[in-house]
Amino acid sequence: MINHLVSKHKSVIKIYPNILISHKIRAGVKHSLFIIVGLLLSFSQVFAQDTVRYQAQGVLIQSSAFRFDSVFSATTRVNLSQTQQLSSRNTQLEDFLRFVPGVIASDRQNLSVGERFSIRGSGWQSAFGVRGVQVFYEDLPLTTLDGQTMMELIDPQRVTDINVFKGASSAYFGNSSGGAIQFRGDFQNGSMISAKYGAYNTGSLSGLWTDISKSGNAVQISNSITAQSGYRNHSEAVLYRLGIHQKKEIGNQVLSMQAYTIISPEMNNPGSLTRSQFDENPRLANAFNVAQNAGKQLIHSAFQVKIEDHDVWSVRLFTHLRSMENPLSYAWIGLKRVYSGAKWDYTIHRDLSEFMFFGDVGFQHDDRKNFVNNAGYKGDLTLSQQEQIKNIGLGFSLKKFLGNQWRSEFTTRLDANEYQLNDFFFDDGEQSGNRLFMIPAISLVLFKEMGKWTWNNSVRTSYDLPTTTELVNRVDGLSGFNPNLKPELNYQFETGISTRNTVYQSNLSLFFTKVKQVKMGSESILQPGRTVYENSSSGIFWGSEFSGRAVISNTEFRWVLNSIFSQFDDDSGSFEVPGLPTINGLFASSYITDSFVLSAESQFQSSQWLNQSNSDKNKAWIVFHAQVDYQFKRATAFVRIHNLLDTSYASSVSINANGGRYFDPAMERSVWTGVRFKL
Repeated sequence: MINHLVSKHKSVIKIYPNILISHKIRAGVKHSLFIIVGLLLSFSQVFAQDTVRYQAQGVLIQSSAFRFDSVFSATTRVNLSQTQQLSSRNTQLEDFLRFVPGVIASDRQNLSVGERFSIRGSGWQSAFGVRGVQVFYEDLPLTTLDGQTMMELIDPQRVTDINVFKGASSAYFGNSSGGAIQFRGDFQNGSMISAKYGAYNTGSLSGLWTDISKSGNAVQISNSITAQSGYRNHSEAVLYRLGIHQKKEIGNQVLSMQAYTIISPEMNNPGSLTRSQFDENPRLANAFNVAQNAGKQLIHSAFQVKIEDHDVWSVRLFTHLRSMENPLSYAWIGLKRVYSGAKWDYTIHRDLSEFMFFGDVGFQHDDRKNFVNNAGYKGDLTLSQQEQIKNIGLGFSLKKFLGNQWRSEFTTRLDANEYQLNDFFFDDGEQSGNRLFMIPAISLVLFKEMGKWTWNNSVRTSYDLPTTTELVNRVDGLSGFNPNLKPELNYQFETGISTRNTVYQSNLSLFFTKVKQVKMGSESILQPGRTVYENSSSGIFWGSEFSGRAVISNTEFRWVLNSIFSQFDDDSGSFEVPGLPTINGLFASSYITDSFVLSAESQFQSSQWLNQSNSDKNKAWIVFHAQVDYQFKRATAFVRIHNLLDTSYASSVSINANGGRYFDPAMERSVWTGVRFKL
C-alpha cells in the first residue's frame, strides 16, 4: 500500500548541508517498516504479562478556564468533555477540533500550507498555517516568538486528548494568544500498530510502544509514515515522524524528556482556484503553482526537558531546529531556524488562595534566503538576511476562593520582544534594522458554583505581534522590516453557564471582542502570489457558542453550534470579516455496544465573505459522514464514508486572493478504512 503511495518521487532534495533525502522513498518506507516490526518484536516480551483488556481509545476534548500547562491548573473547566471514538481513525487535526465549540477548523486539502484554525475569530486572516493561537504538543511550545505555529510535528494518530483555552489569553501565554490548544497523548502500557488507507491513495502506518514500570516511570516511542497522492492535482506528500517521551520519578520531582522529529521530502502546493475552475473541476491545481513546482520540503526536530515538583514549581528548557526549502509561485524561499527557550513557575499555597509567579525567555534565529523560482528550479539570490527575536516575559497570578460559591483569578503579564534584521544582500540597499515591542496583558475571571451549574465571567486581553514574514512582506515591495506595522490588540468580555450530570452536559457562552490595529493580508500587486500586510482597520467580534452531550440508553448525541458576527471599519468603509462563517457547527450521534460503534455526523457552515470589499461569497454547505467501528479481541477496525451525499463545497477559502482565486475544494465522497492492533 505505502509503496504505491510514494512511487512518484523522482528528485533528490537537499535540506541540511549534510543531509540528503533521496528519491528512493520506497527504501525509506521499507526501513521504517523494519524499524516498526523490530521494535514490536523487542517490546512484545516486555508487555507479554499485560492482561488488561484493550479498549478503543477515545479522544478527550477539554476546554479549560485556567492555563493547562505547568503554570496554571486545569482543574476548573468552563466547557464540558466530549468523547470521540477511536483516535486511530484520525489522519488530520481537523478531525478533532470540529468538536470544540468556538473553534473553526478548515481543511485546505493542502499539507504544504496546513490546516486553518480560528478561535472566536482570531487567526482568521492567516494565509498559511496557524496564526493568532498558541499551540502546544504535550508541554512543548510549537508557536514561535513571532507567532507562527509549526504544526507538522504533531502526529494526529498519537493524539488522545486536547485542552482548549478559548478567547484572549495573552496574560497566560504572551504573544499570539487569541486562544490556546494543547494536543496530548496518553501513557497506556503496551504496544500498538495501526494502519489506515483511503481514497486518493492516502495511507498511513504507525507504531506506539509504551513501558510503564511499577515505580511509575514511563517511556513511549512513536513512529509513523503518512503518504498521499492527494485529492487535488499537485498535492502529493510524504511525512515521516518519530517521537520519544519519557517520565521519571526522582524523589518528589518528576523529570520529563521529549524529542520529536519530522522529515518531509515532499509536500506539494496545489494553490487555490477561481470560482469557474472550482465549478469545472475541483481537483485541478493552480497552473502557475504546478509550473513553479510550488511546495515544501523540511526537516524539523524539537527537544524539551522539564522537571517539576508537583503543584509547587516547574522548570523546562526546549529547542527547535528547522530547515525548509519552500518553492512558491513568486520565489524560492530557504529558511533555517533555531528557536530555544525556558519557562518556569513557582506557586505559594494558602488556605483559600494560591499565588503564582511565572516567566519565560526565548530566542529565535532565522537565516532566510530568497531566490528566483525559475520554473521549479532555484535561480539567482534575491534576498539574504538573518532575523532574530528575543523575548522575556514575567507574570503573576492570584487565585482565591470568595466564600463557598465564588472563585476568582487575576493574572497579569508584561512582555518585551525585540526583533532584529541583519541584511546581507545589498543590491536593493541596506535594510538592516530592529523593532521593539513592550506590551502588558491582564485577565480577570470569576466563577460561581450553583449546585450542578457553573457561571463564569471574564475580562481578558491579548495581542498579536507581526511575524517576521509579515514584517518583511511589505506593500511597497522593499526588503527589510516594515517600520509601520503594529501589533494587533484585542479586548474580550465573556459570560457563560454550564451544567452536567450523568445523562446530560451542556454549555452556553457569549463573548464580545474589541479589535484594534488589525493586520490585514492581501495579495501583492507588485508580486502576484505574495501576501503583504498592513494595519488597515479596527472592529468588533461578538457571538455565542452552544454545545452539549446527552446519553440515552446506548445512544450518545453531541452537538456544537457557533455563531460569530463582525463589524470592521477602515478607510474604504465598513465590512464584515471575510473567511468567517456566521454560523457553523455539527450534530453527531453514536449507537454504542460492547463490540461496535455506529456513528452518523452532519457538519454545516453558513456562507462567508471571500474578500474585504464583501463583494463575493462562498456558498453555505452541509455534509454528512457515516462510520462503523468494530472491536474484536485486541484489535479495532473502522470504515468511514466521508461526504456521504457527494456534496460539492469549499472546505476552506483564501481570503483577498488576487484574480478571485479564493477556493480550496473539499473532497468528494470517499471511503476510509483502518485497523489498530494491540500486541
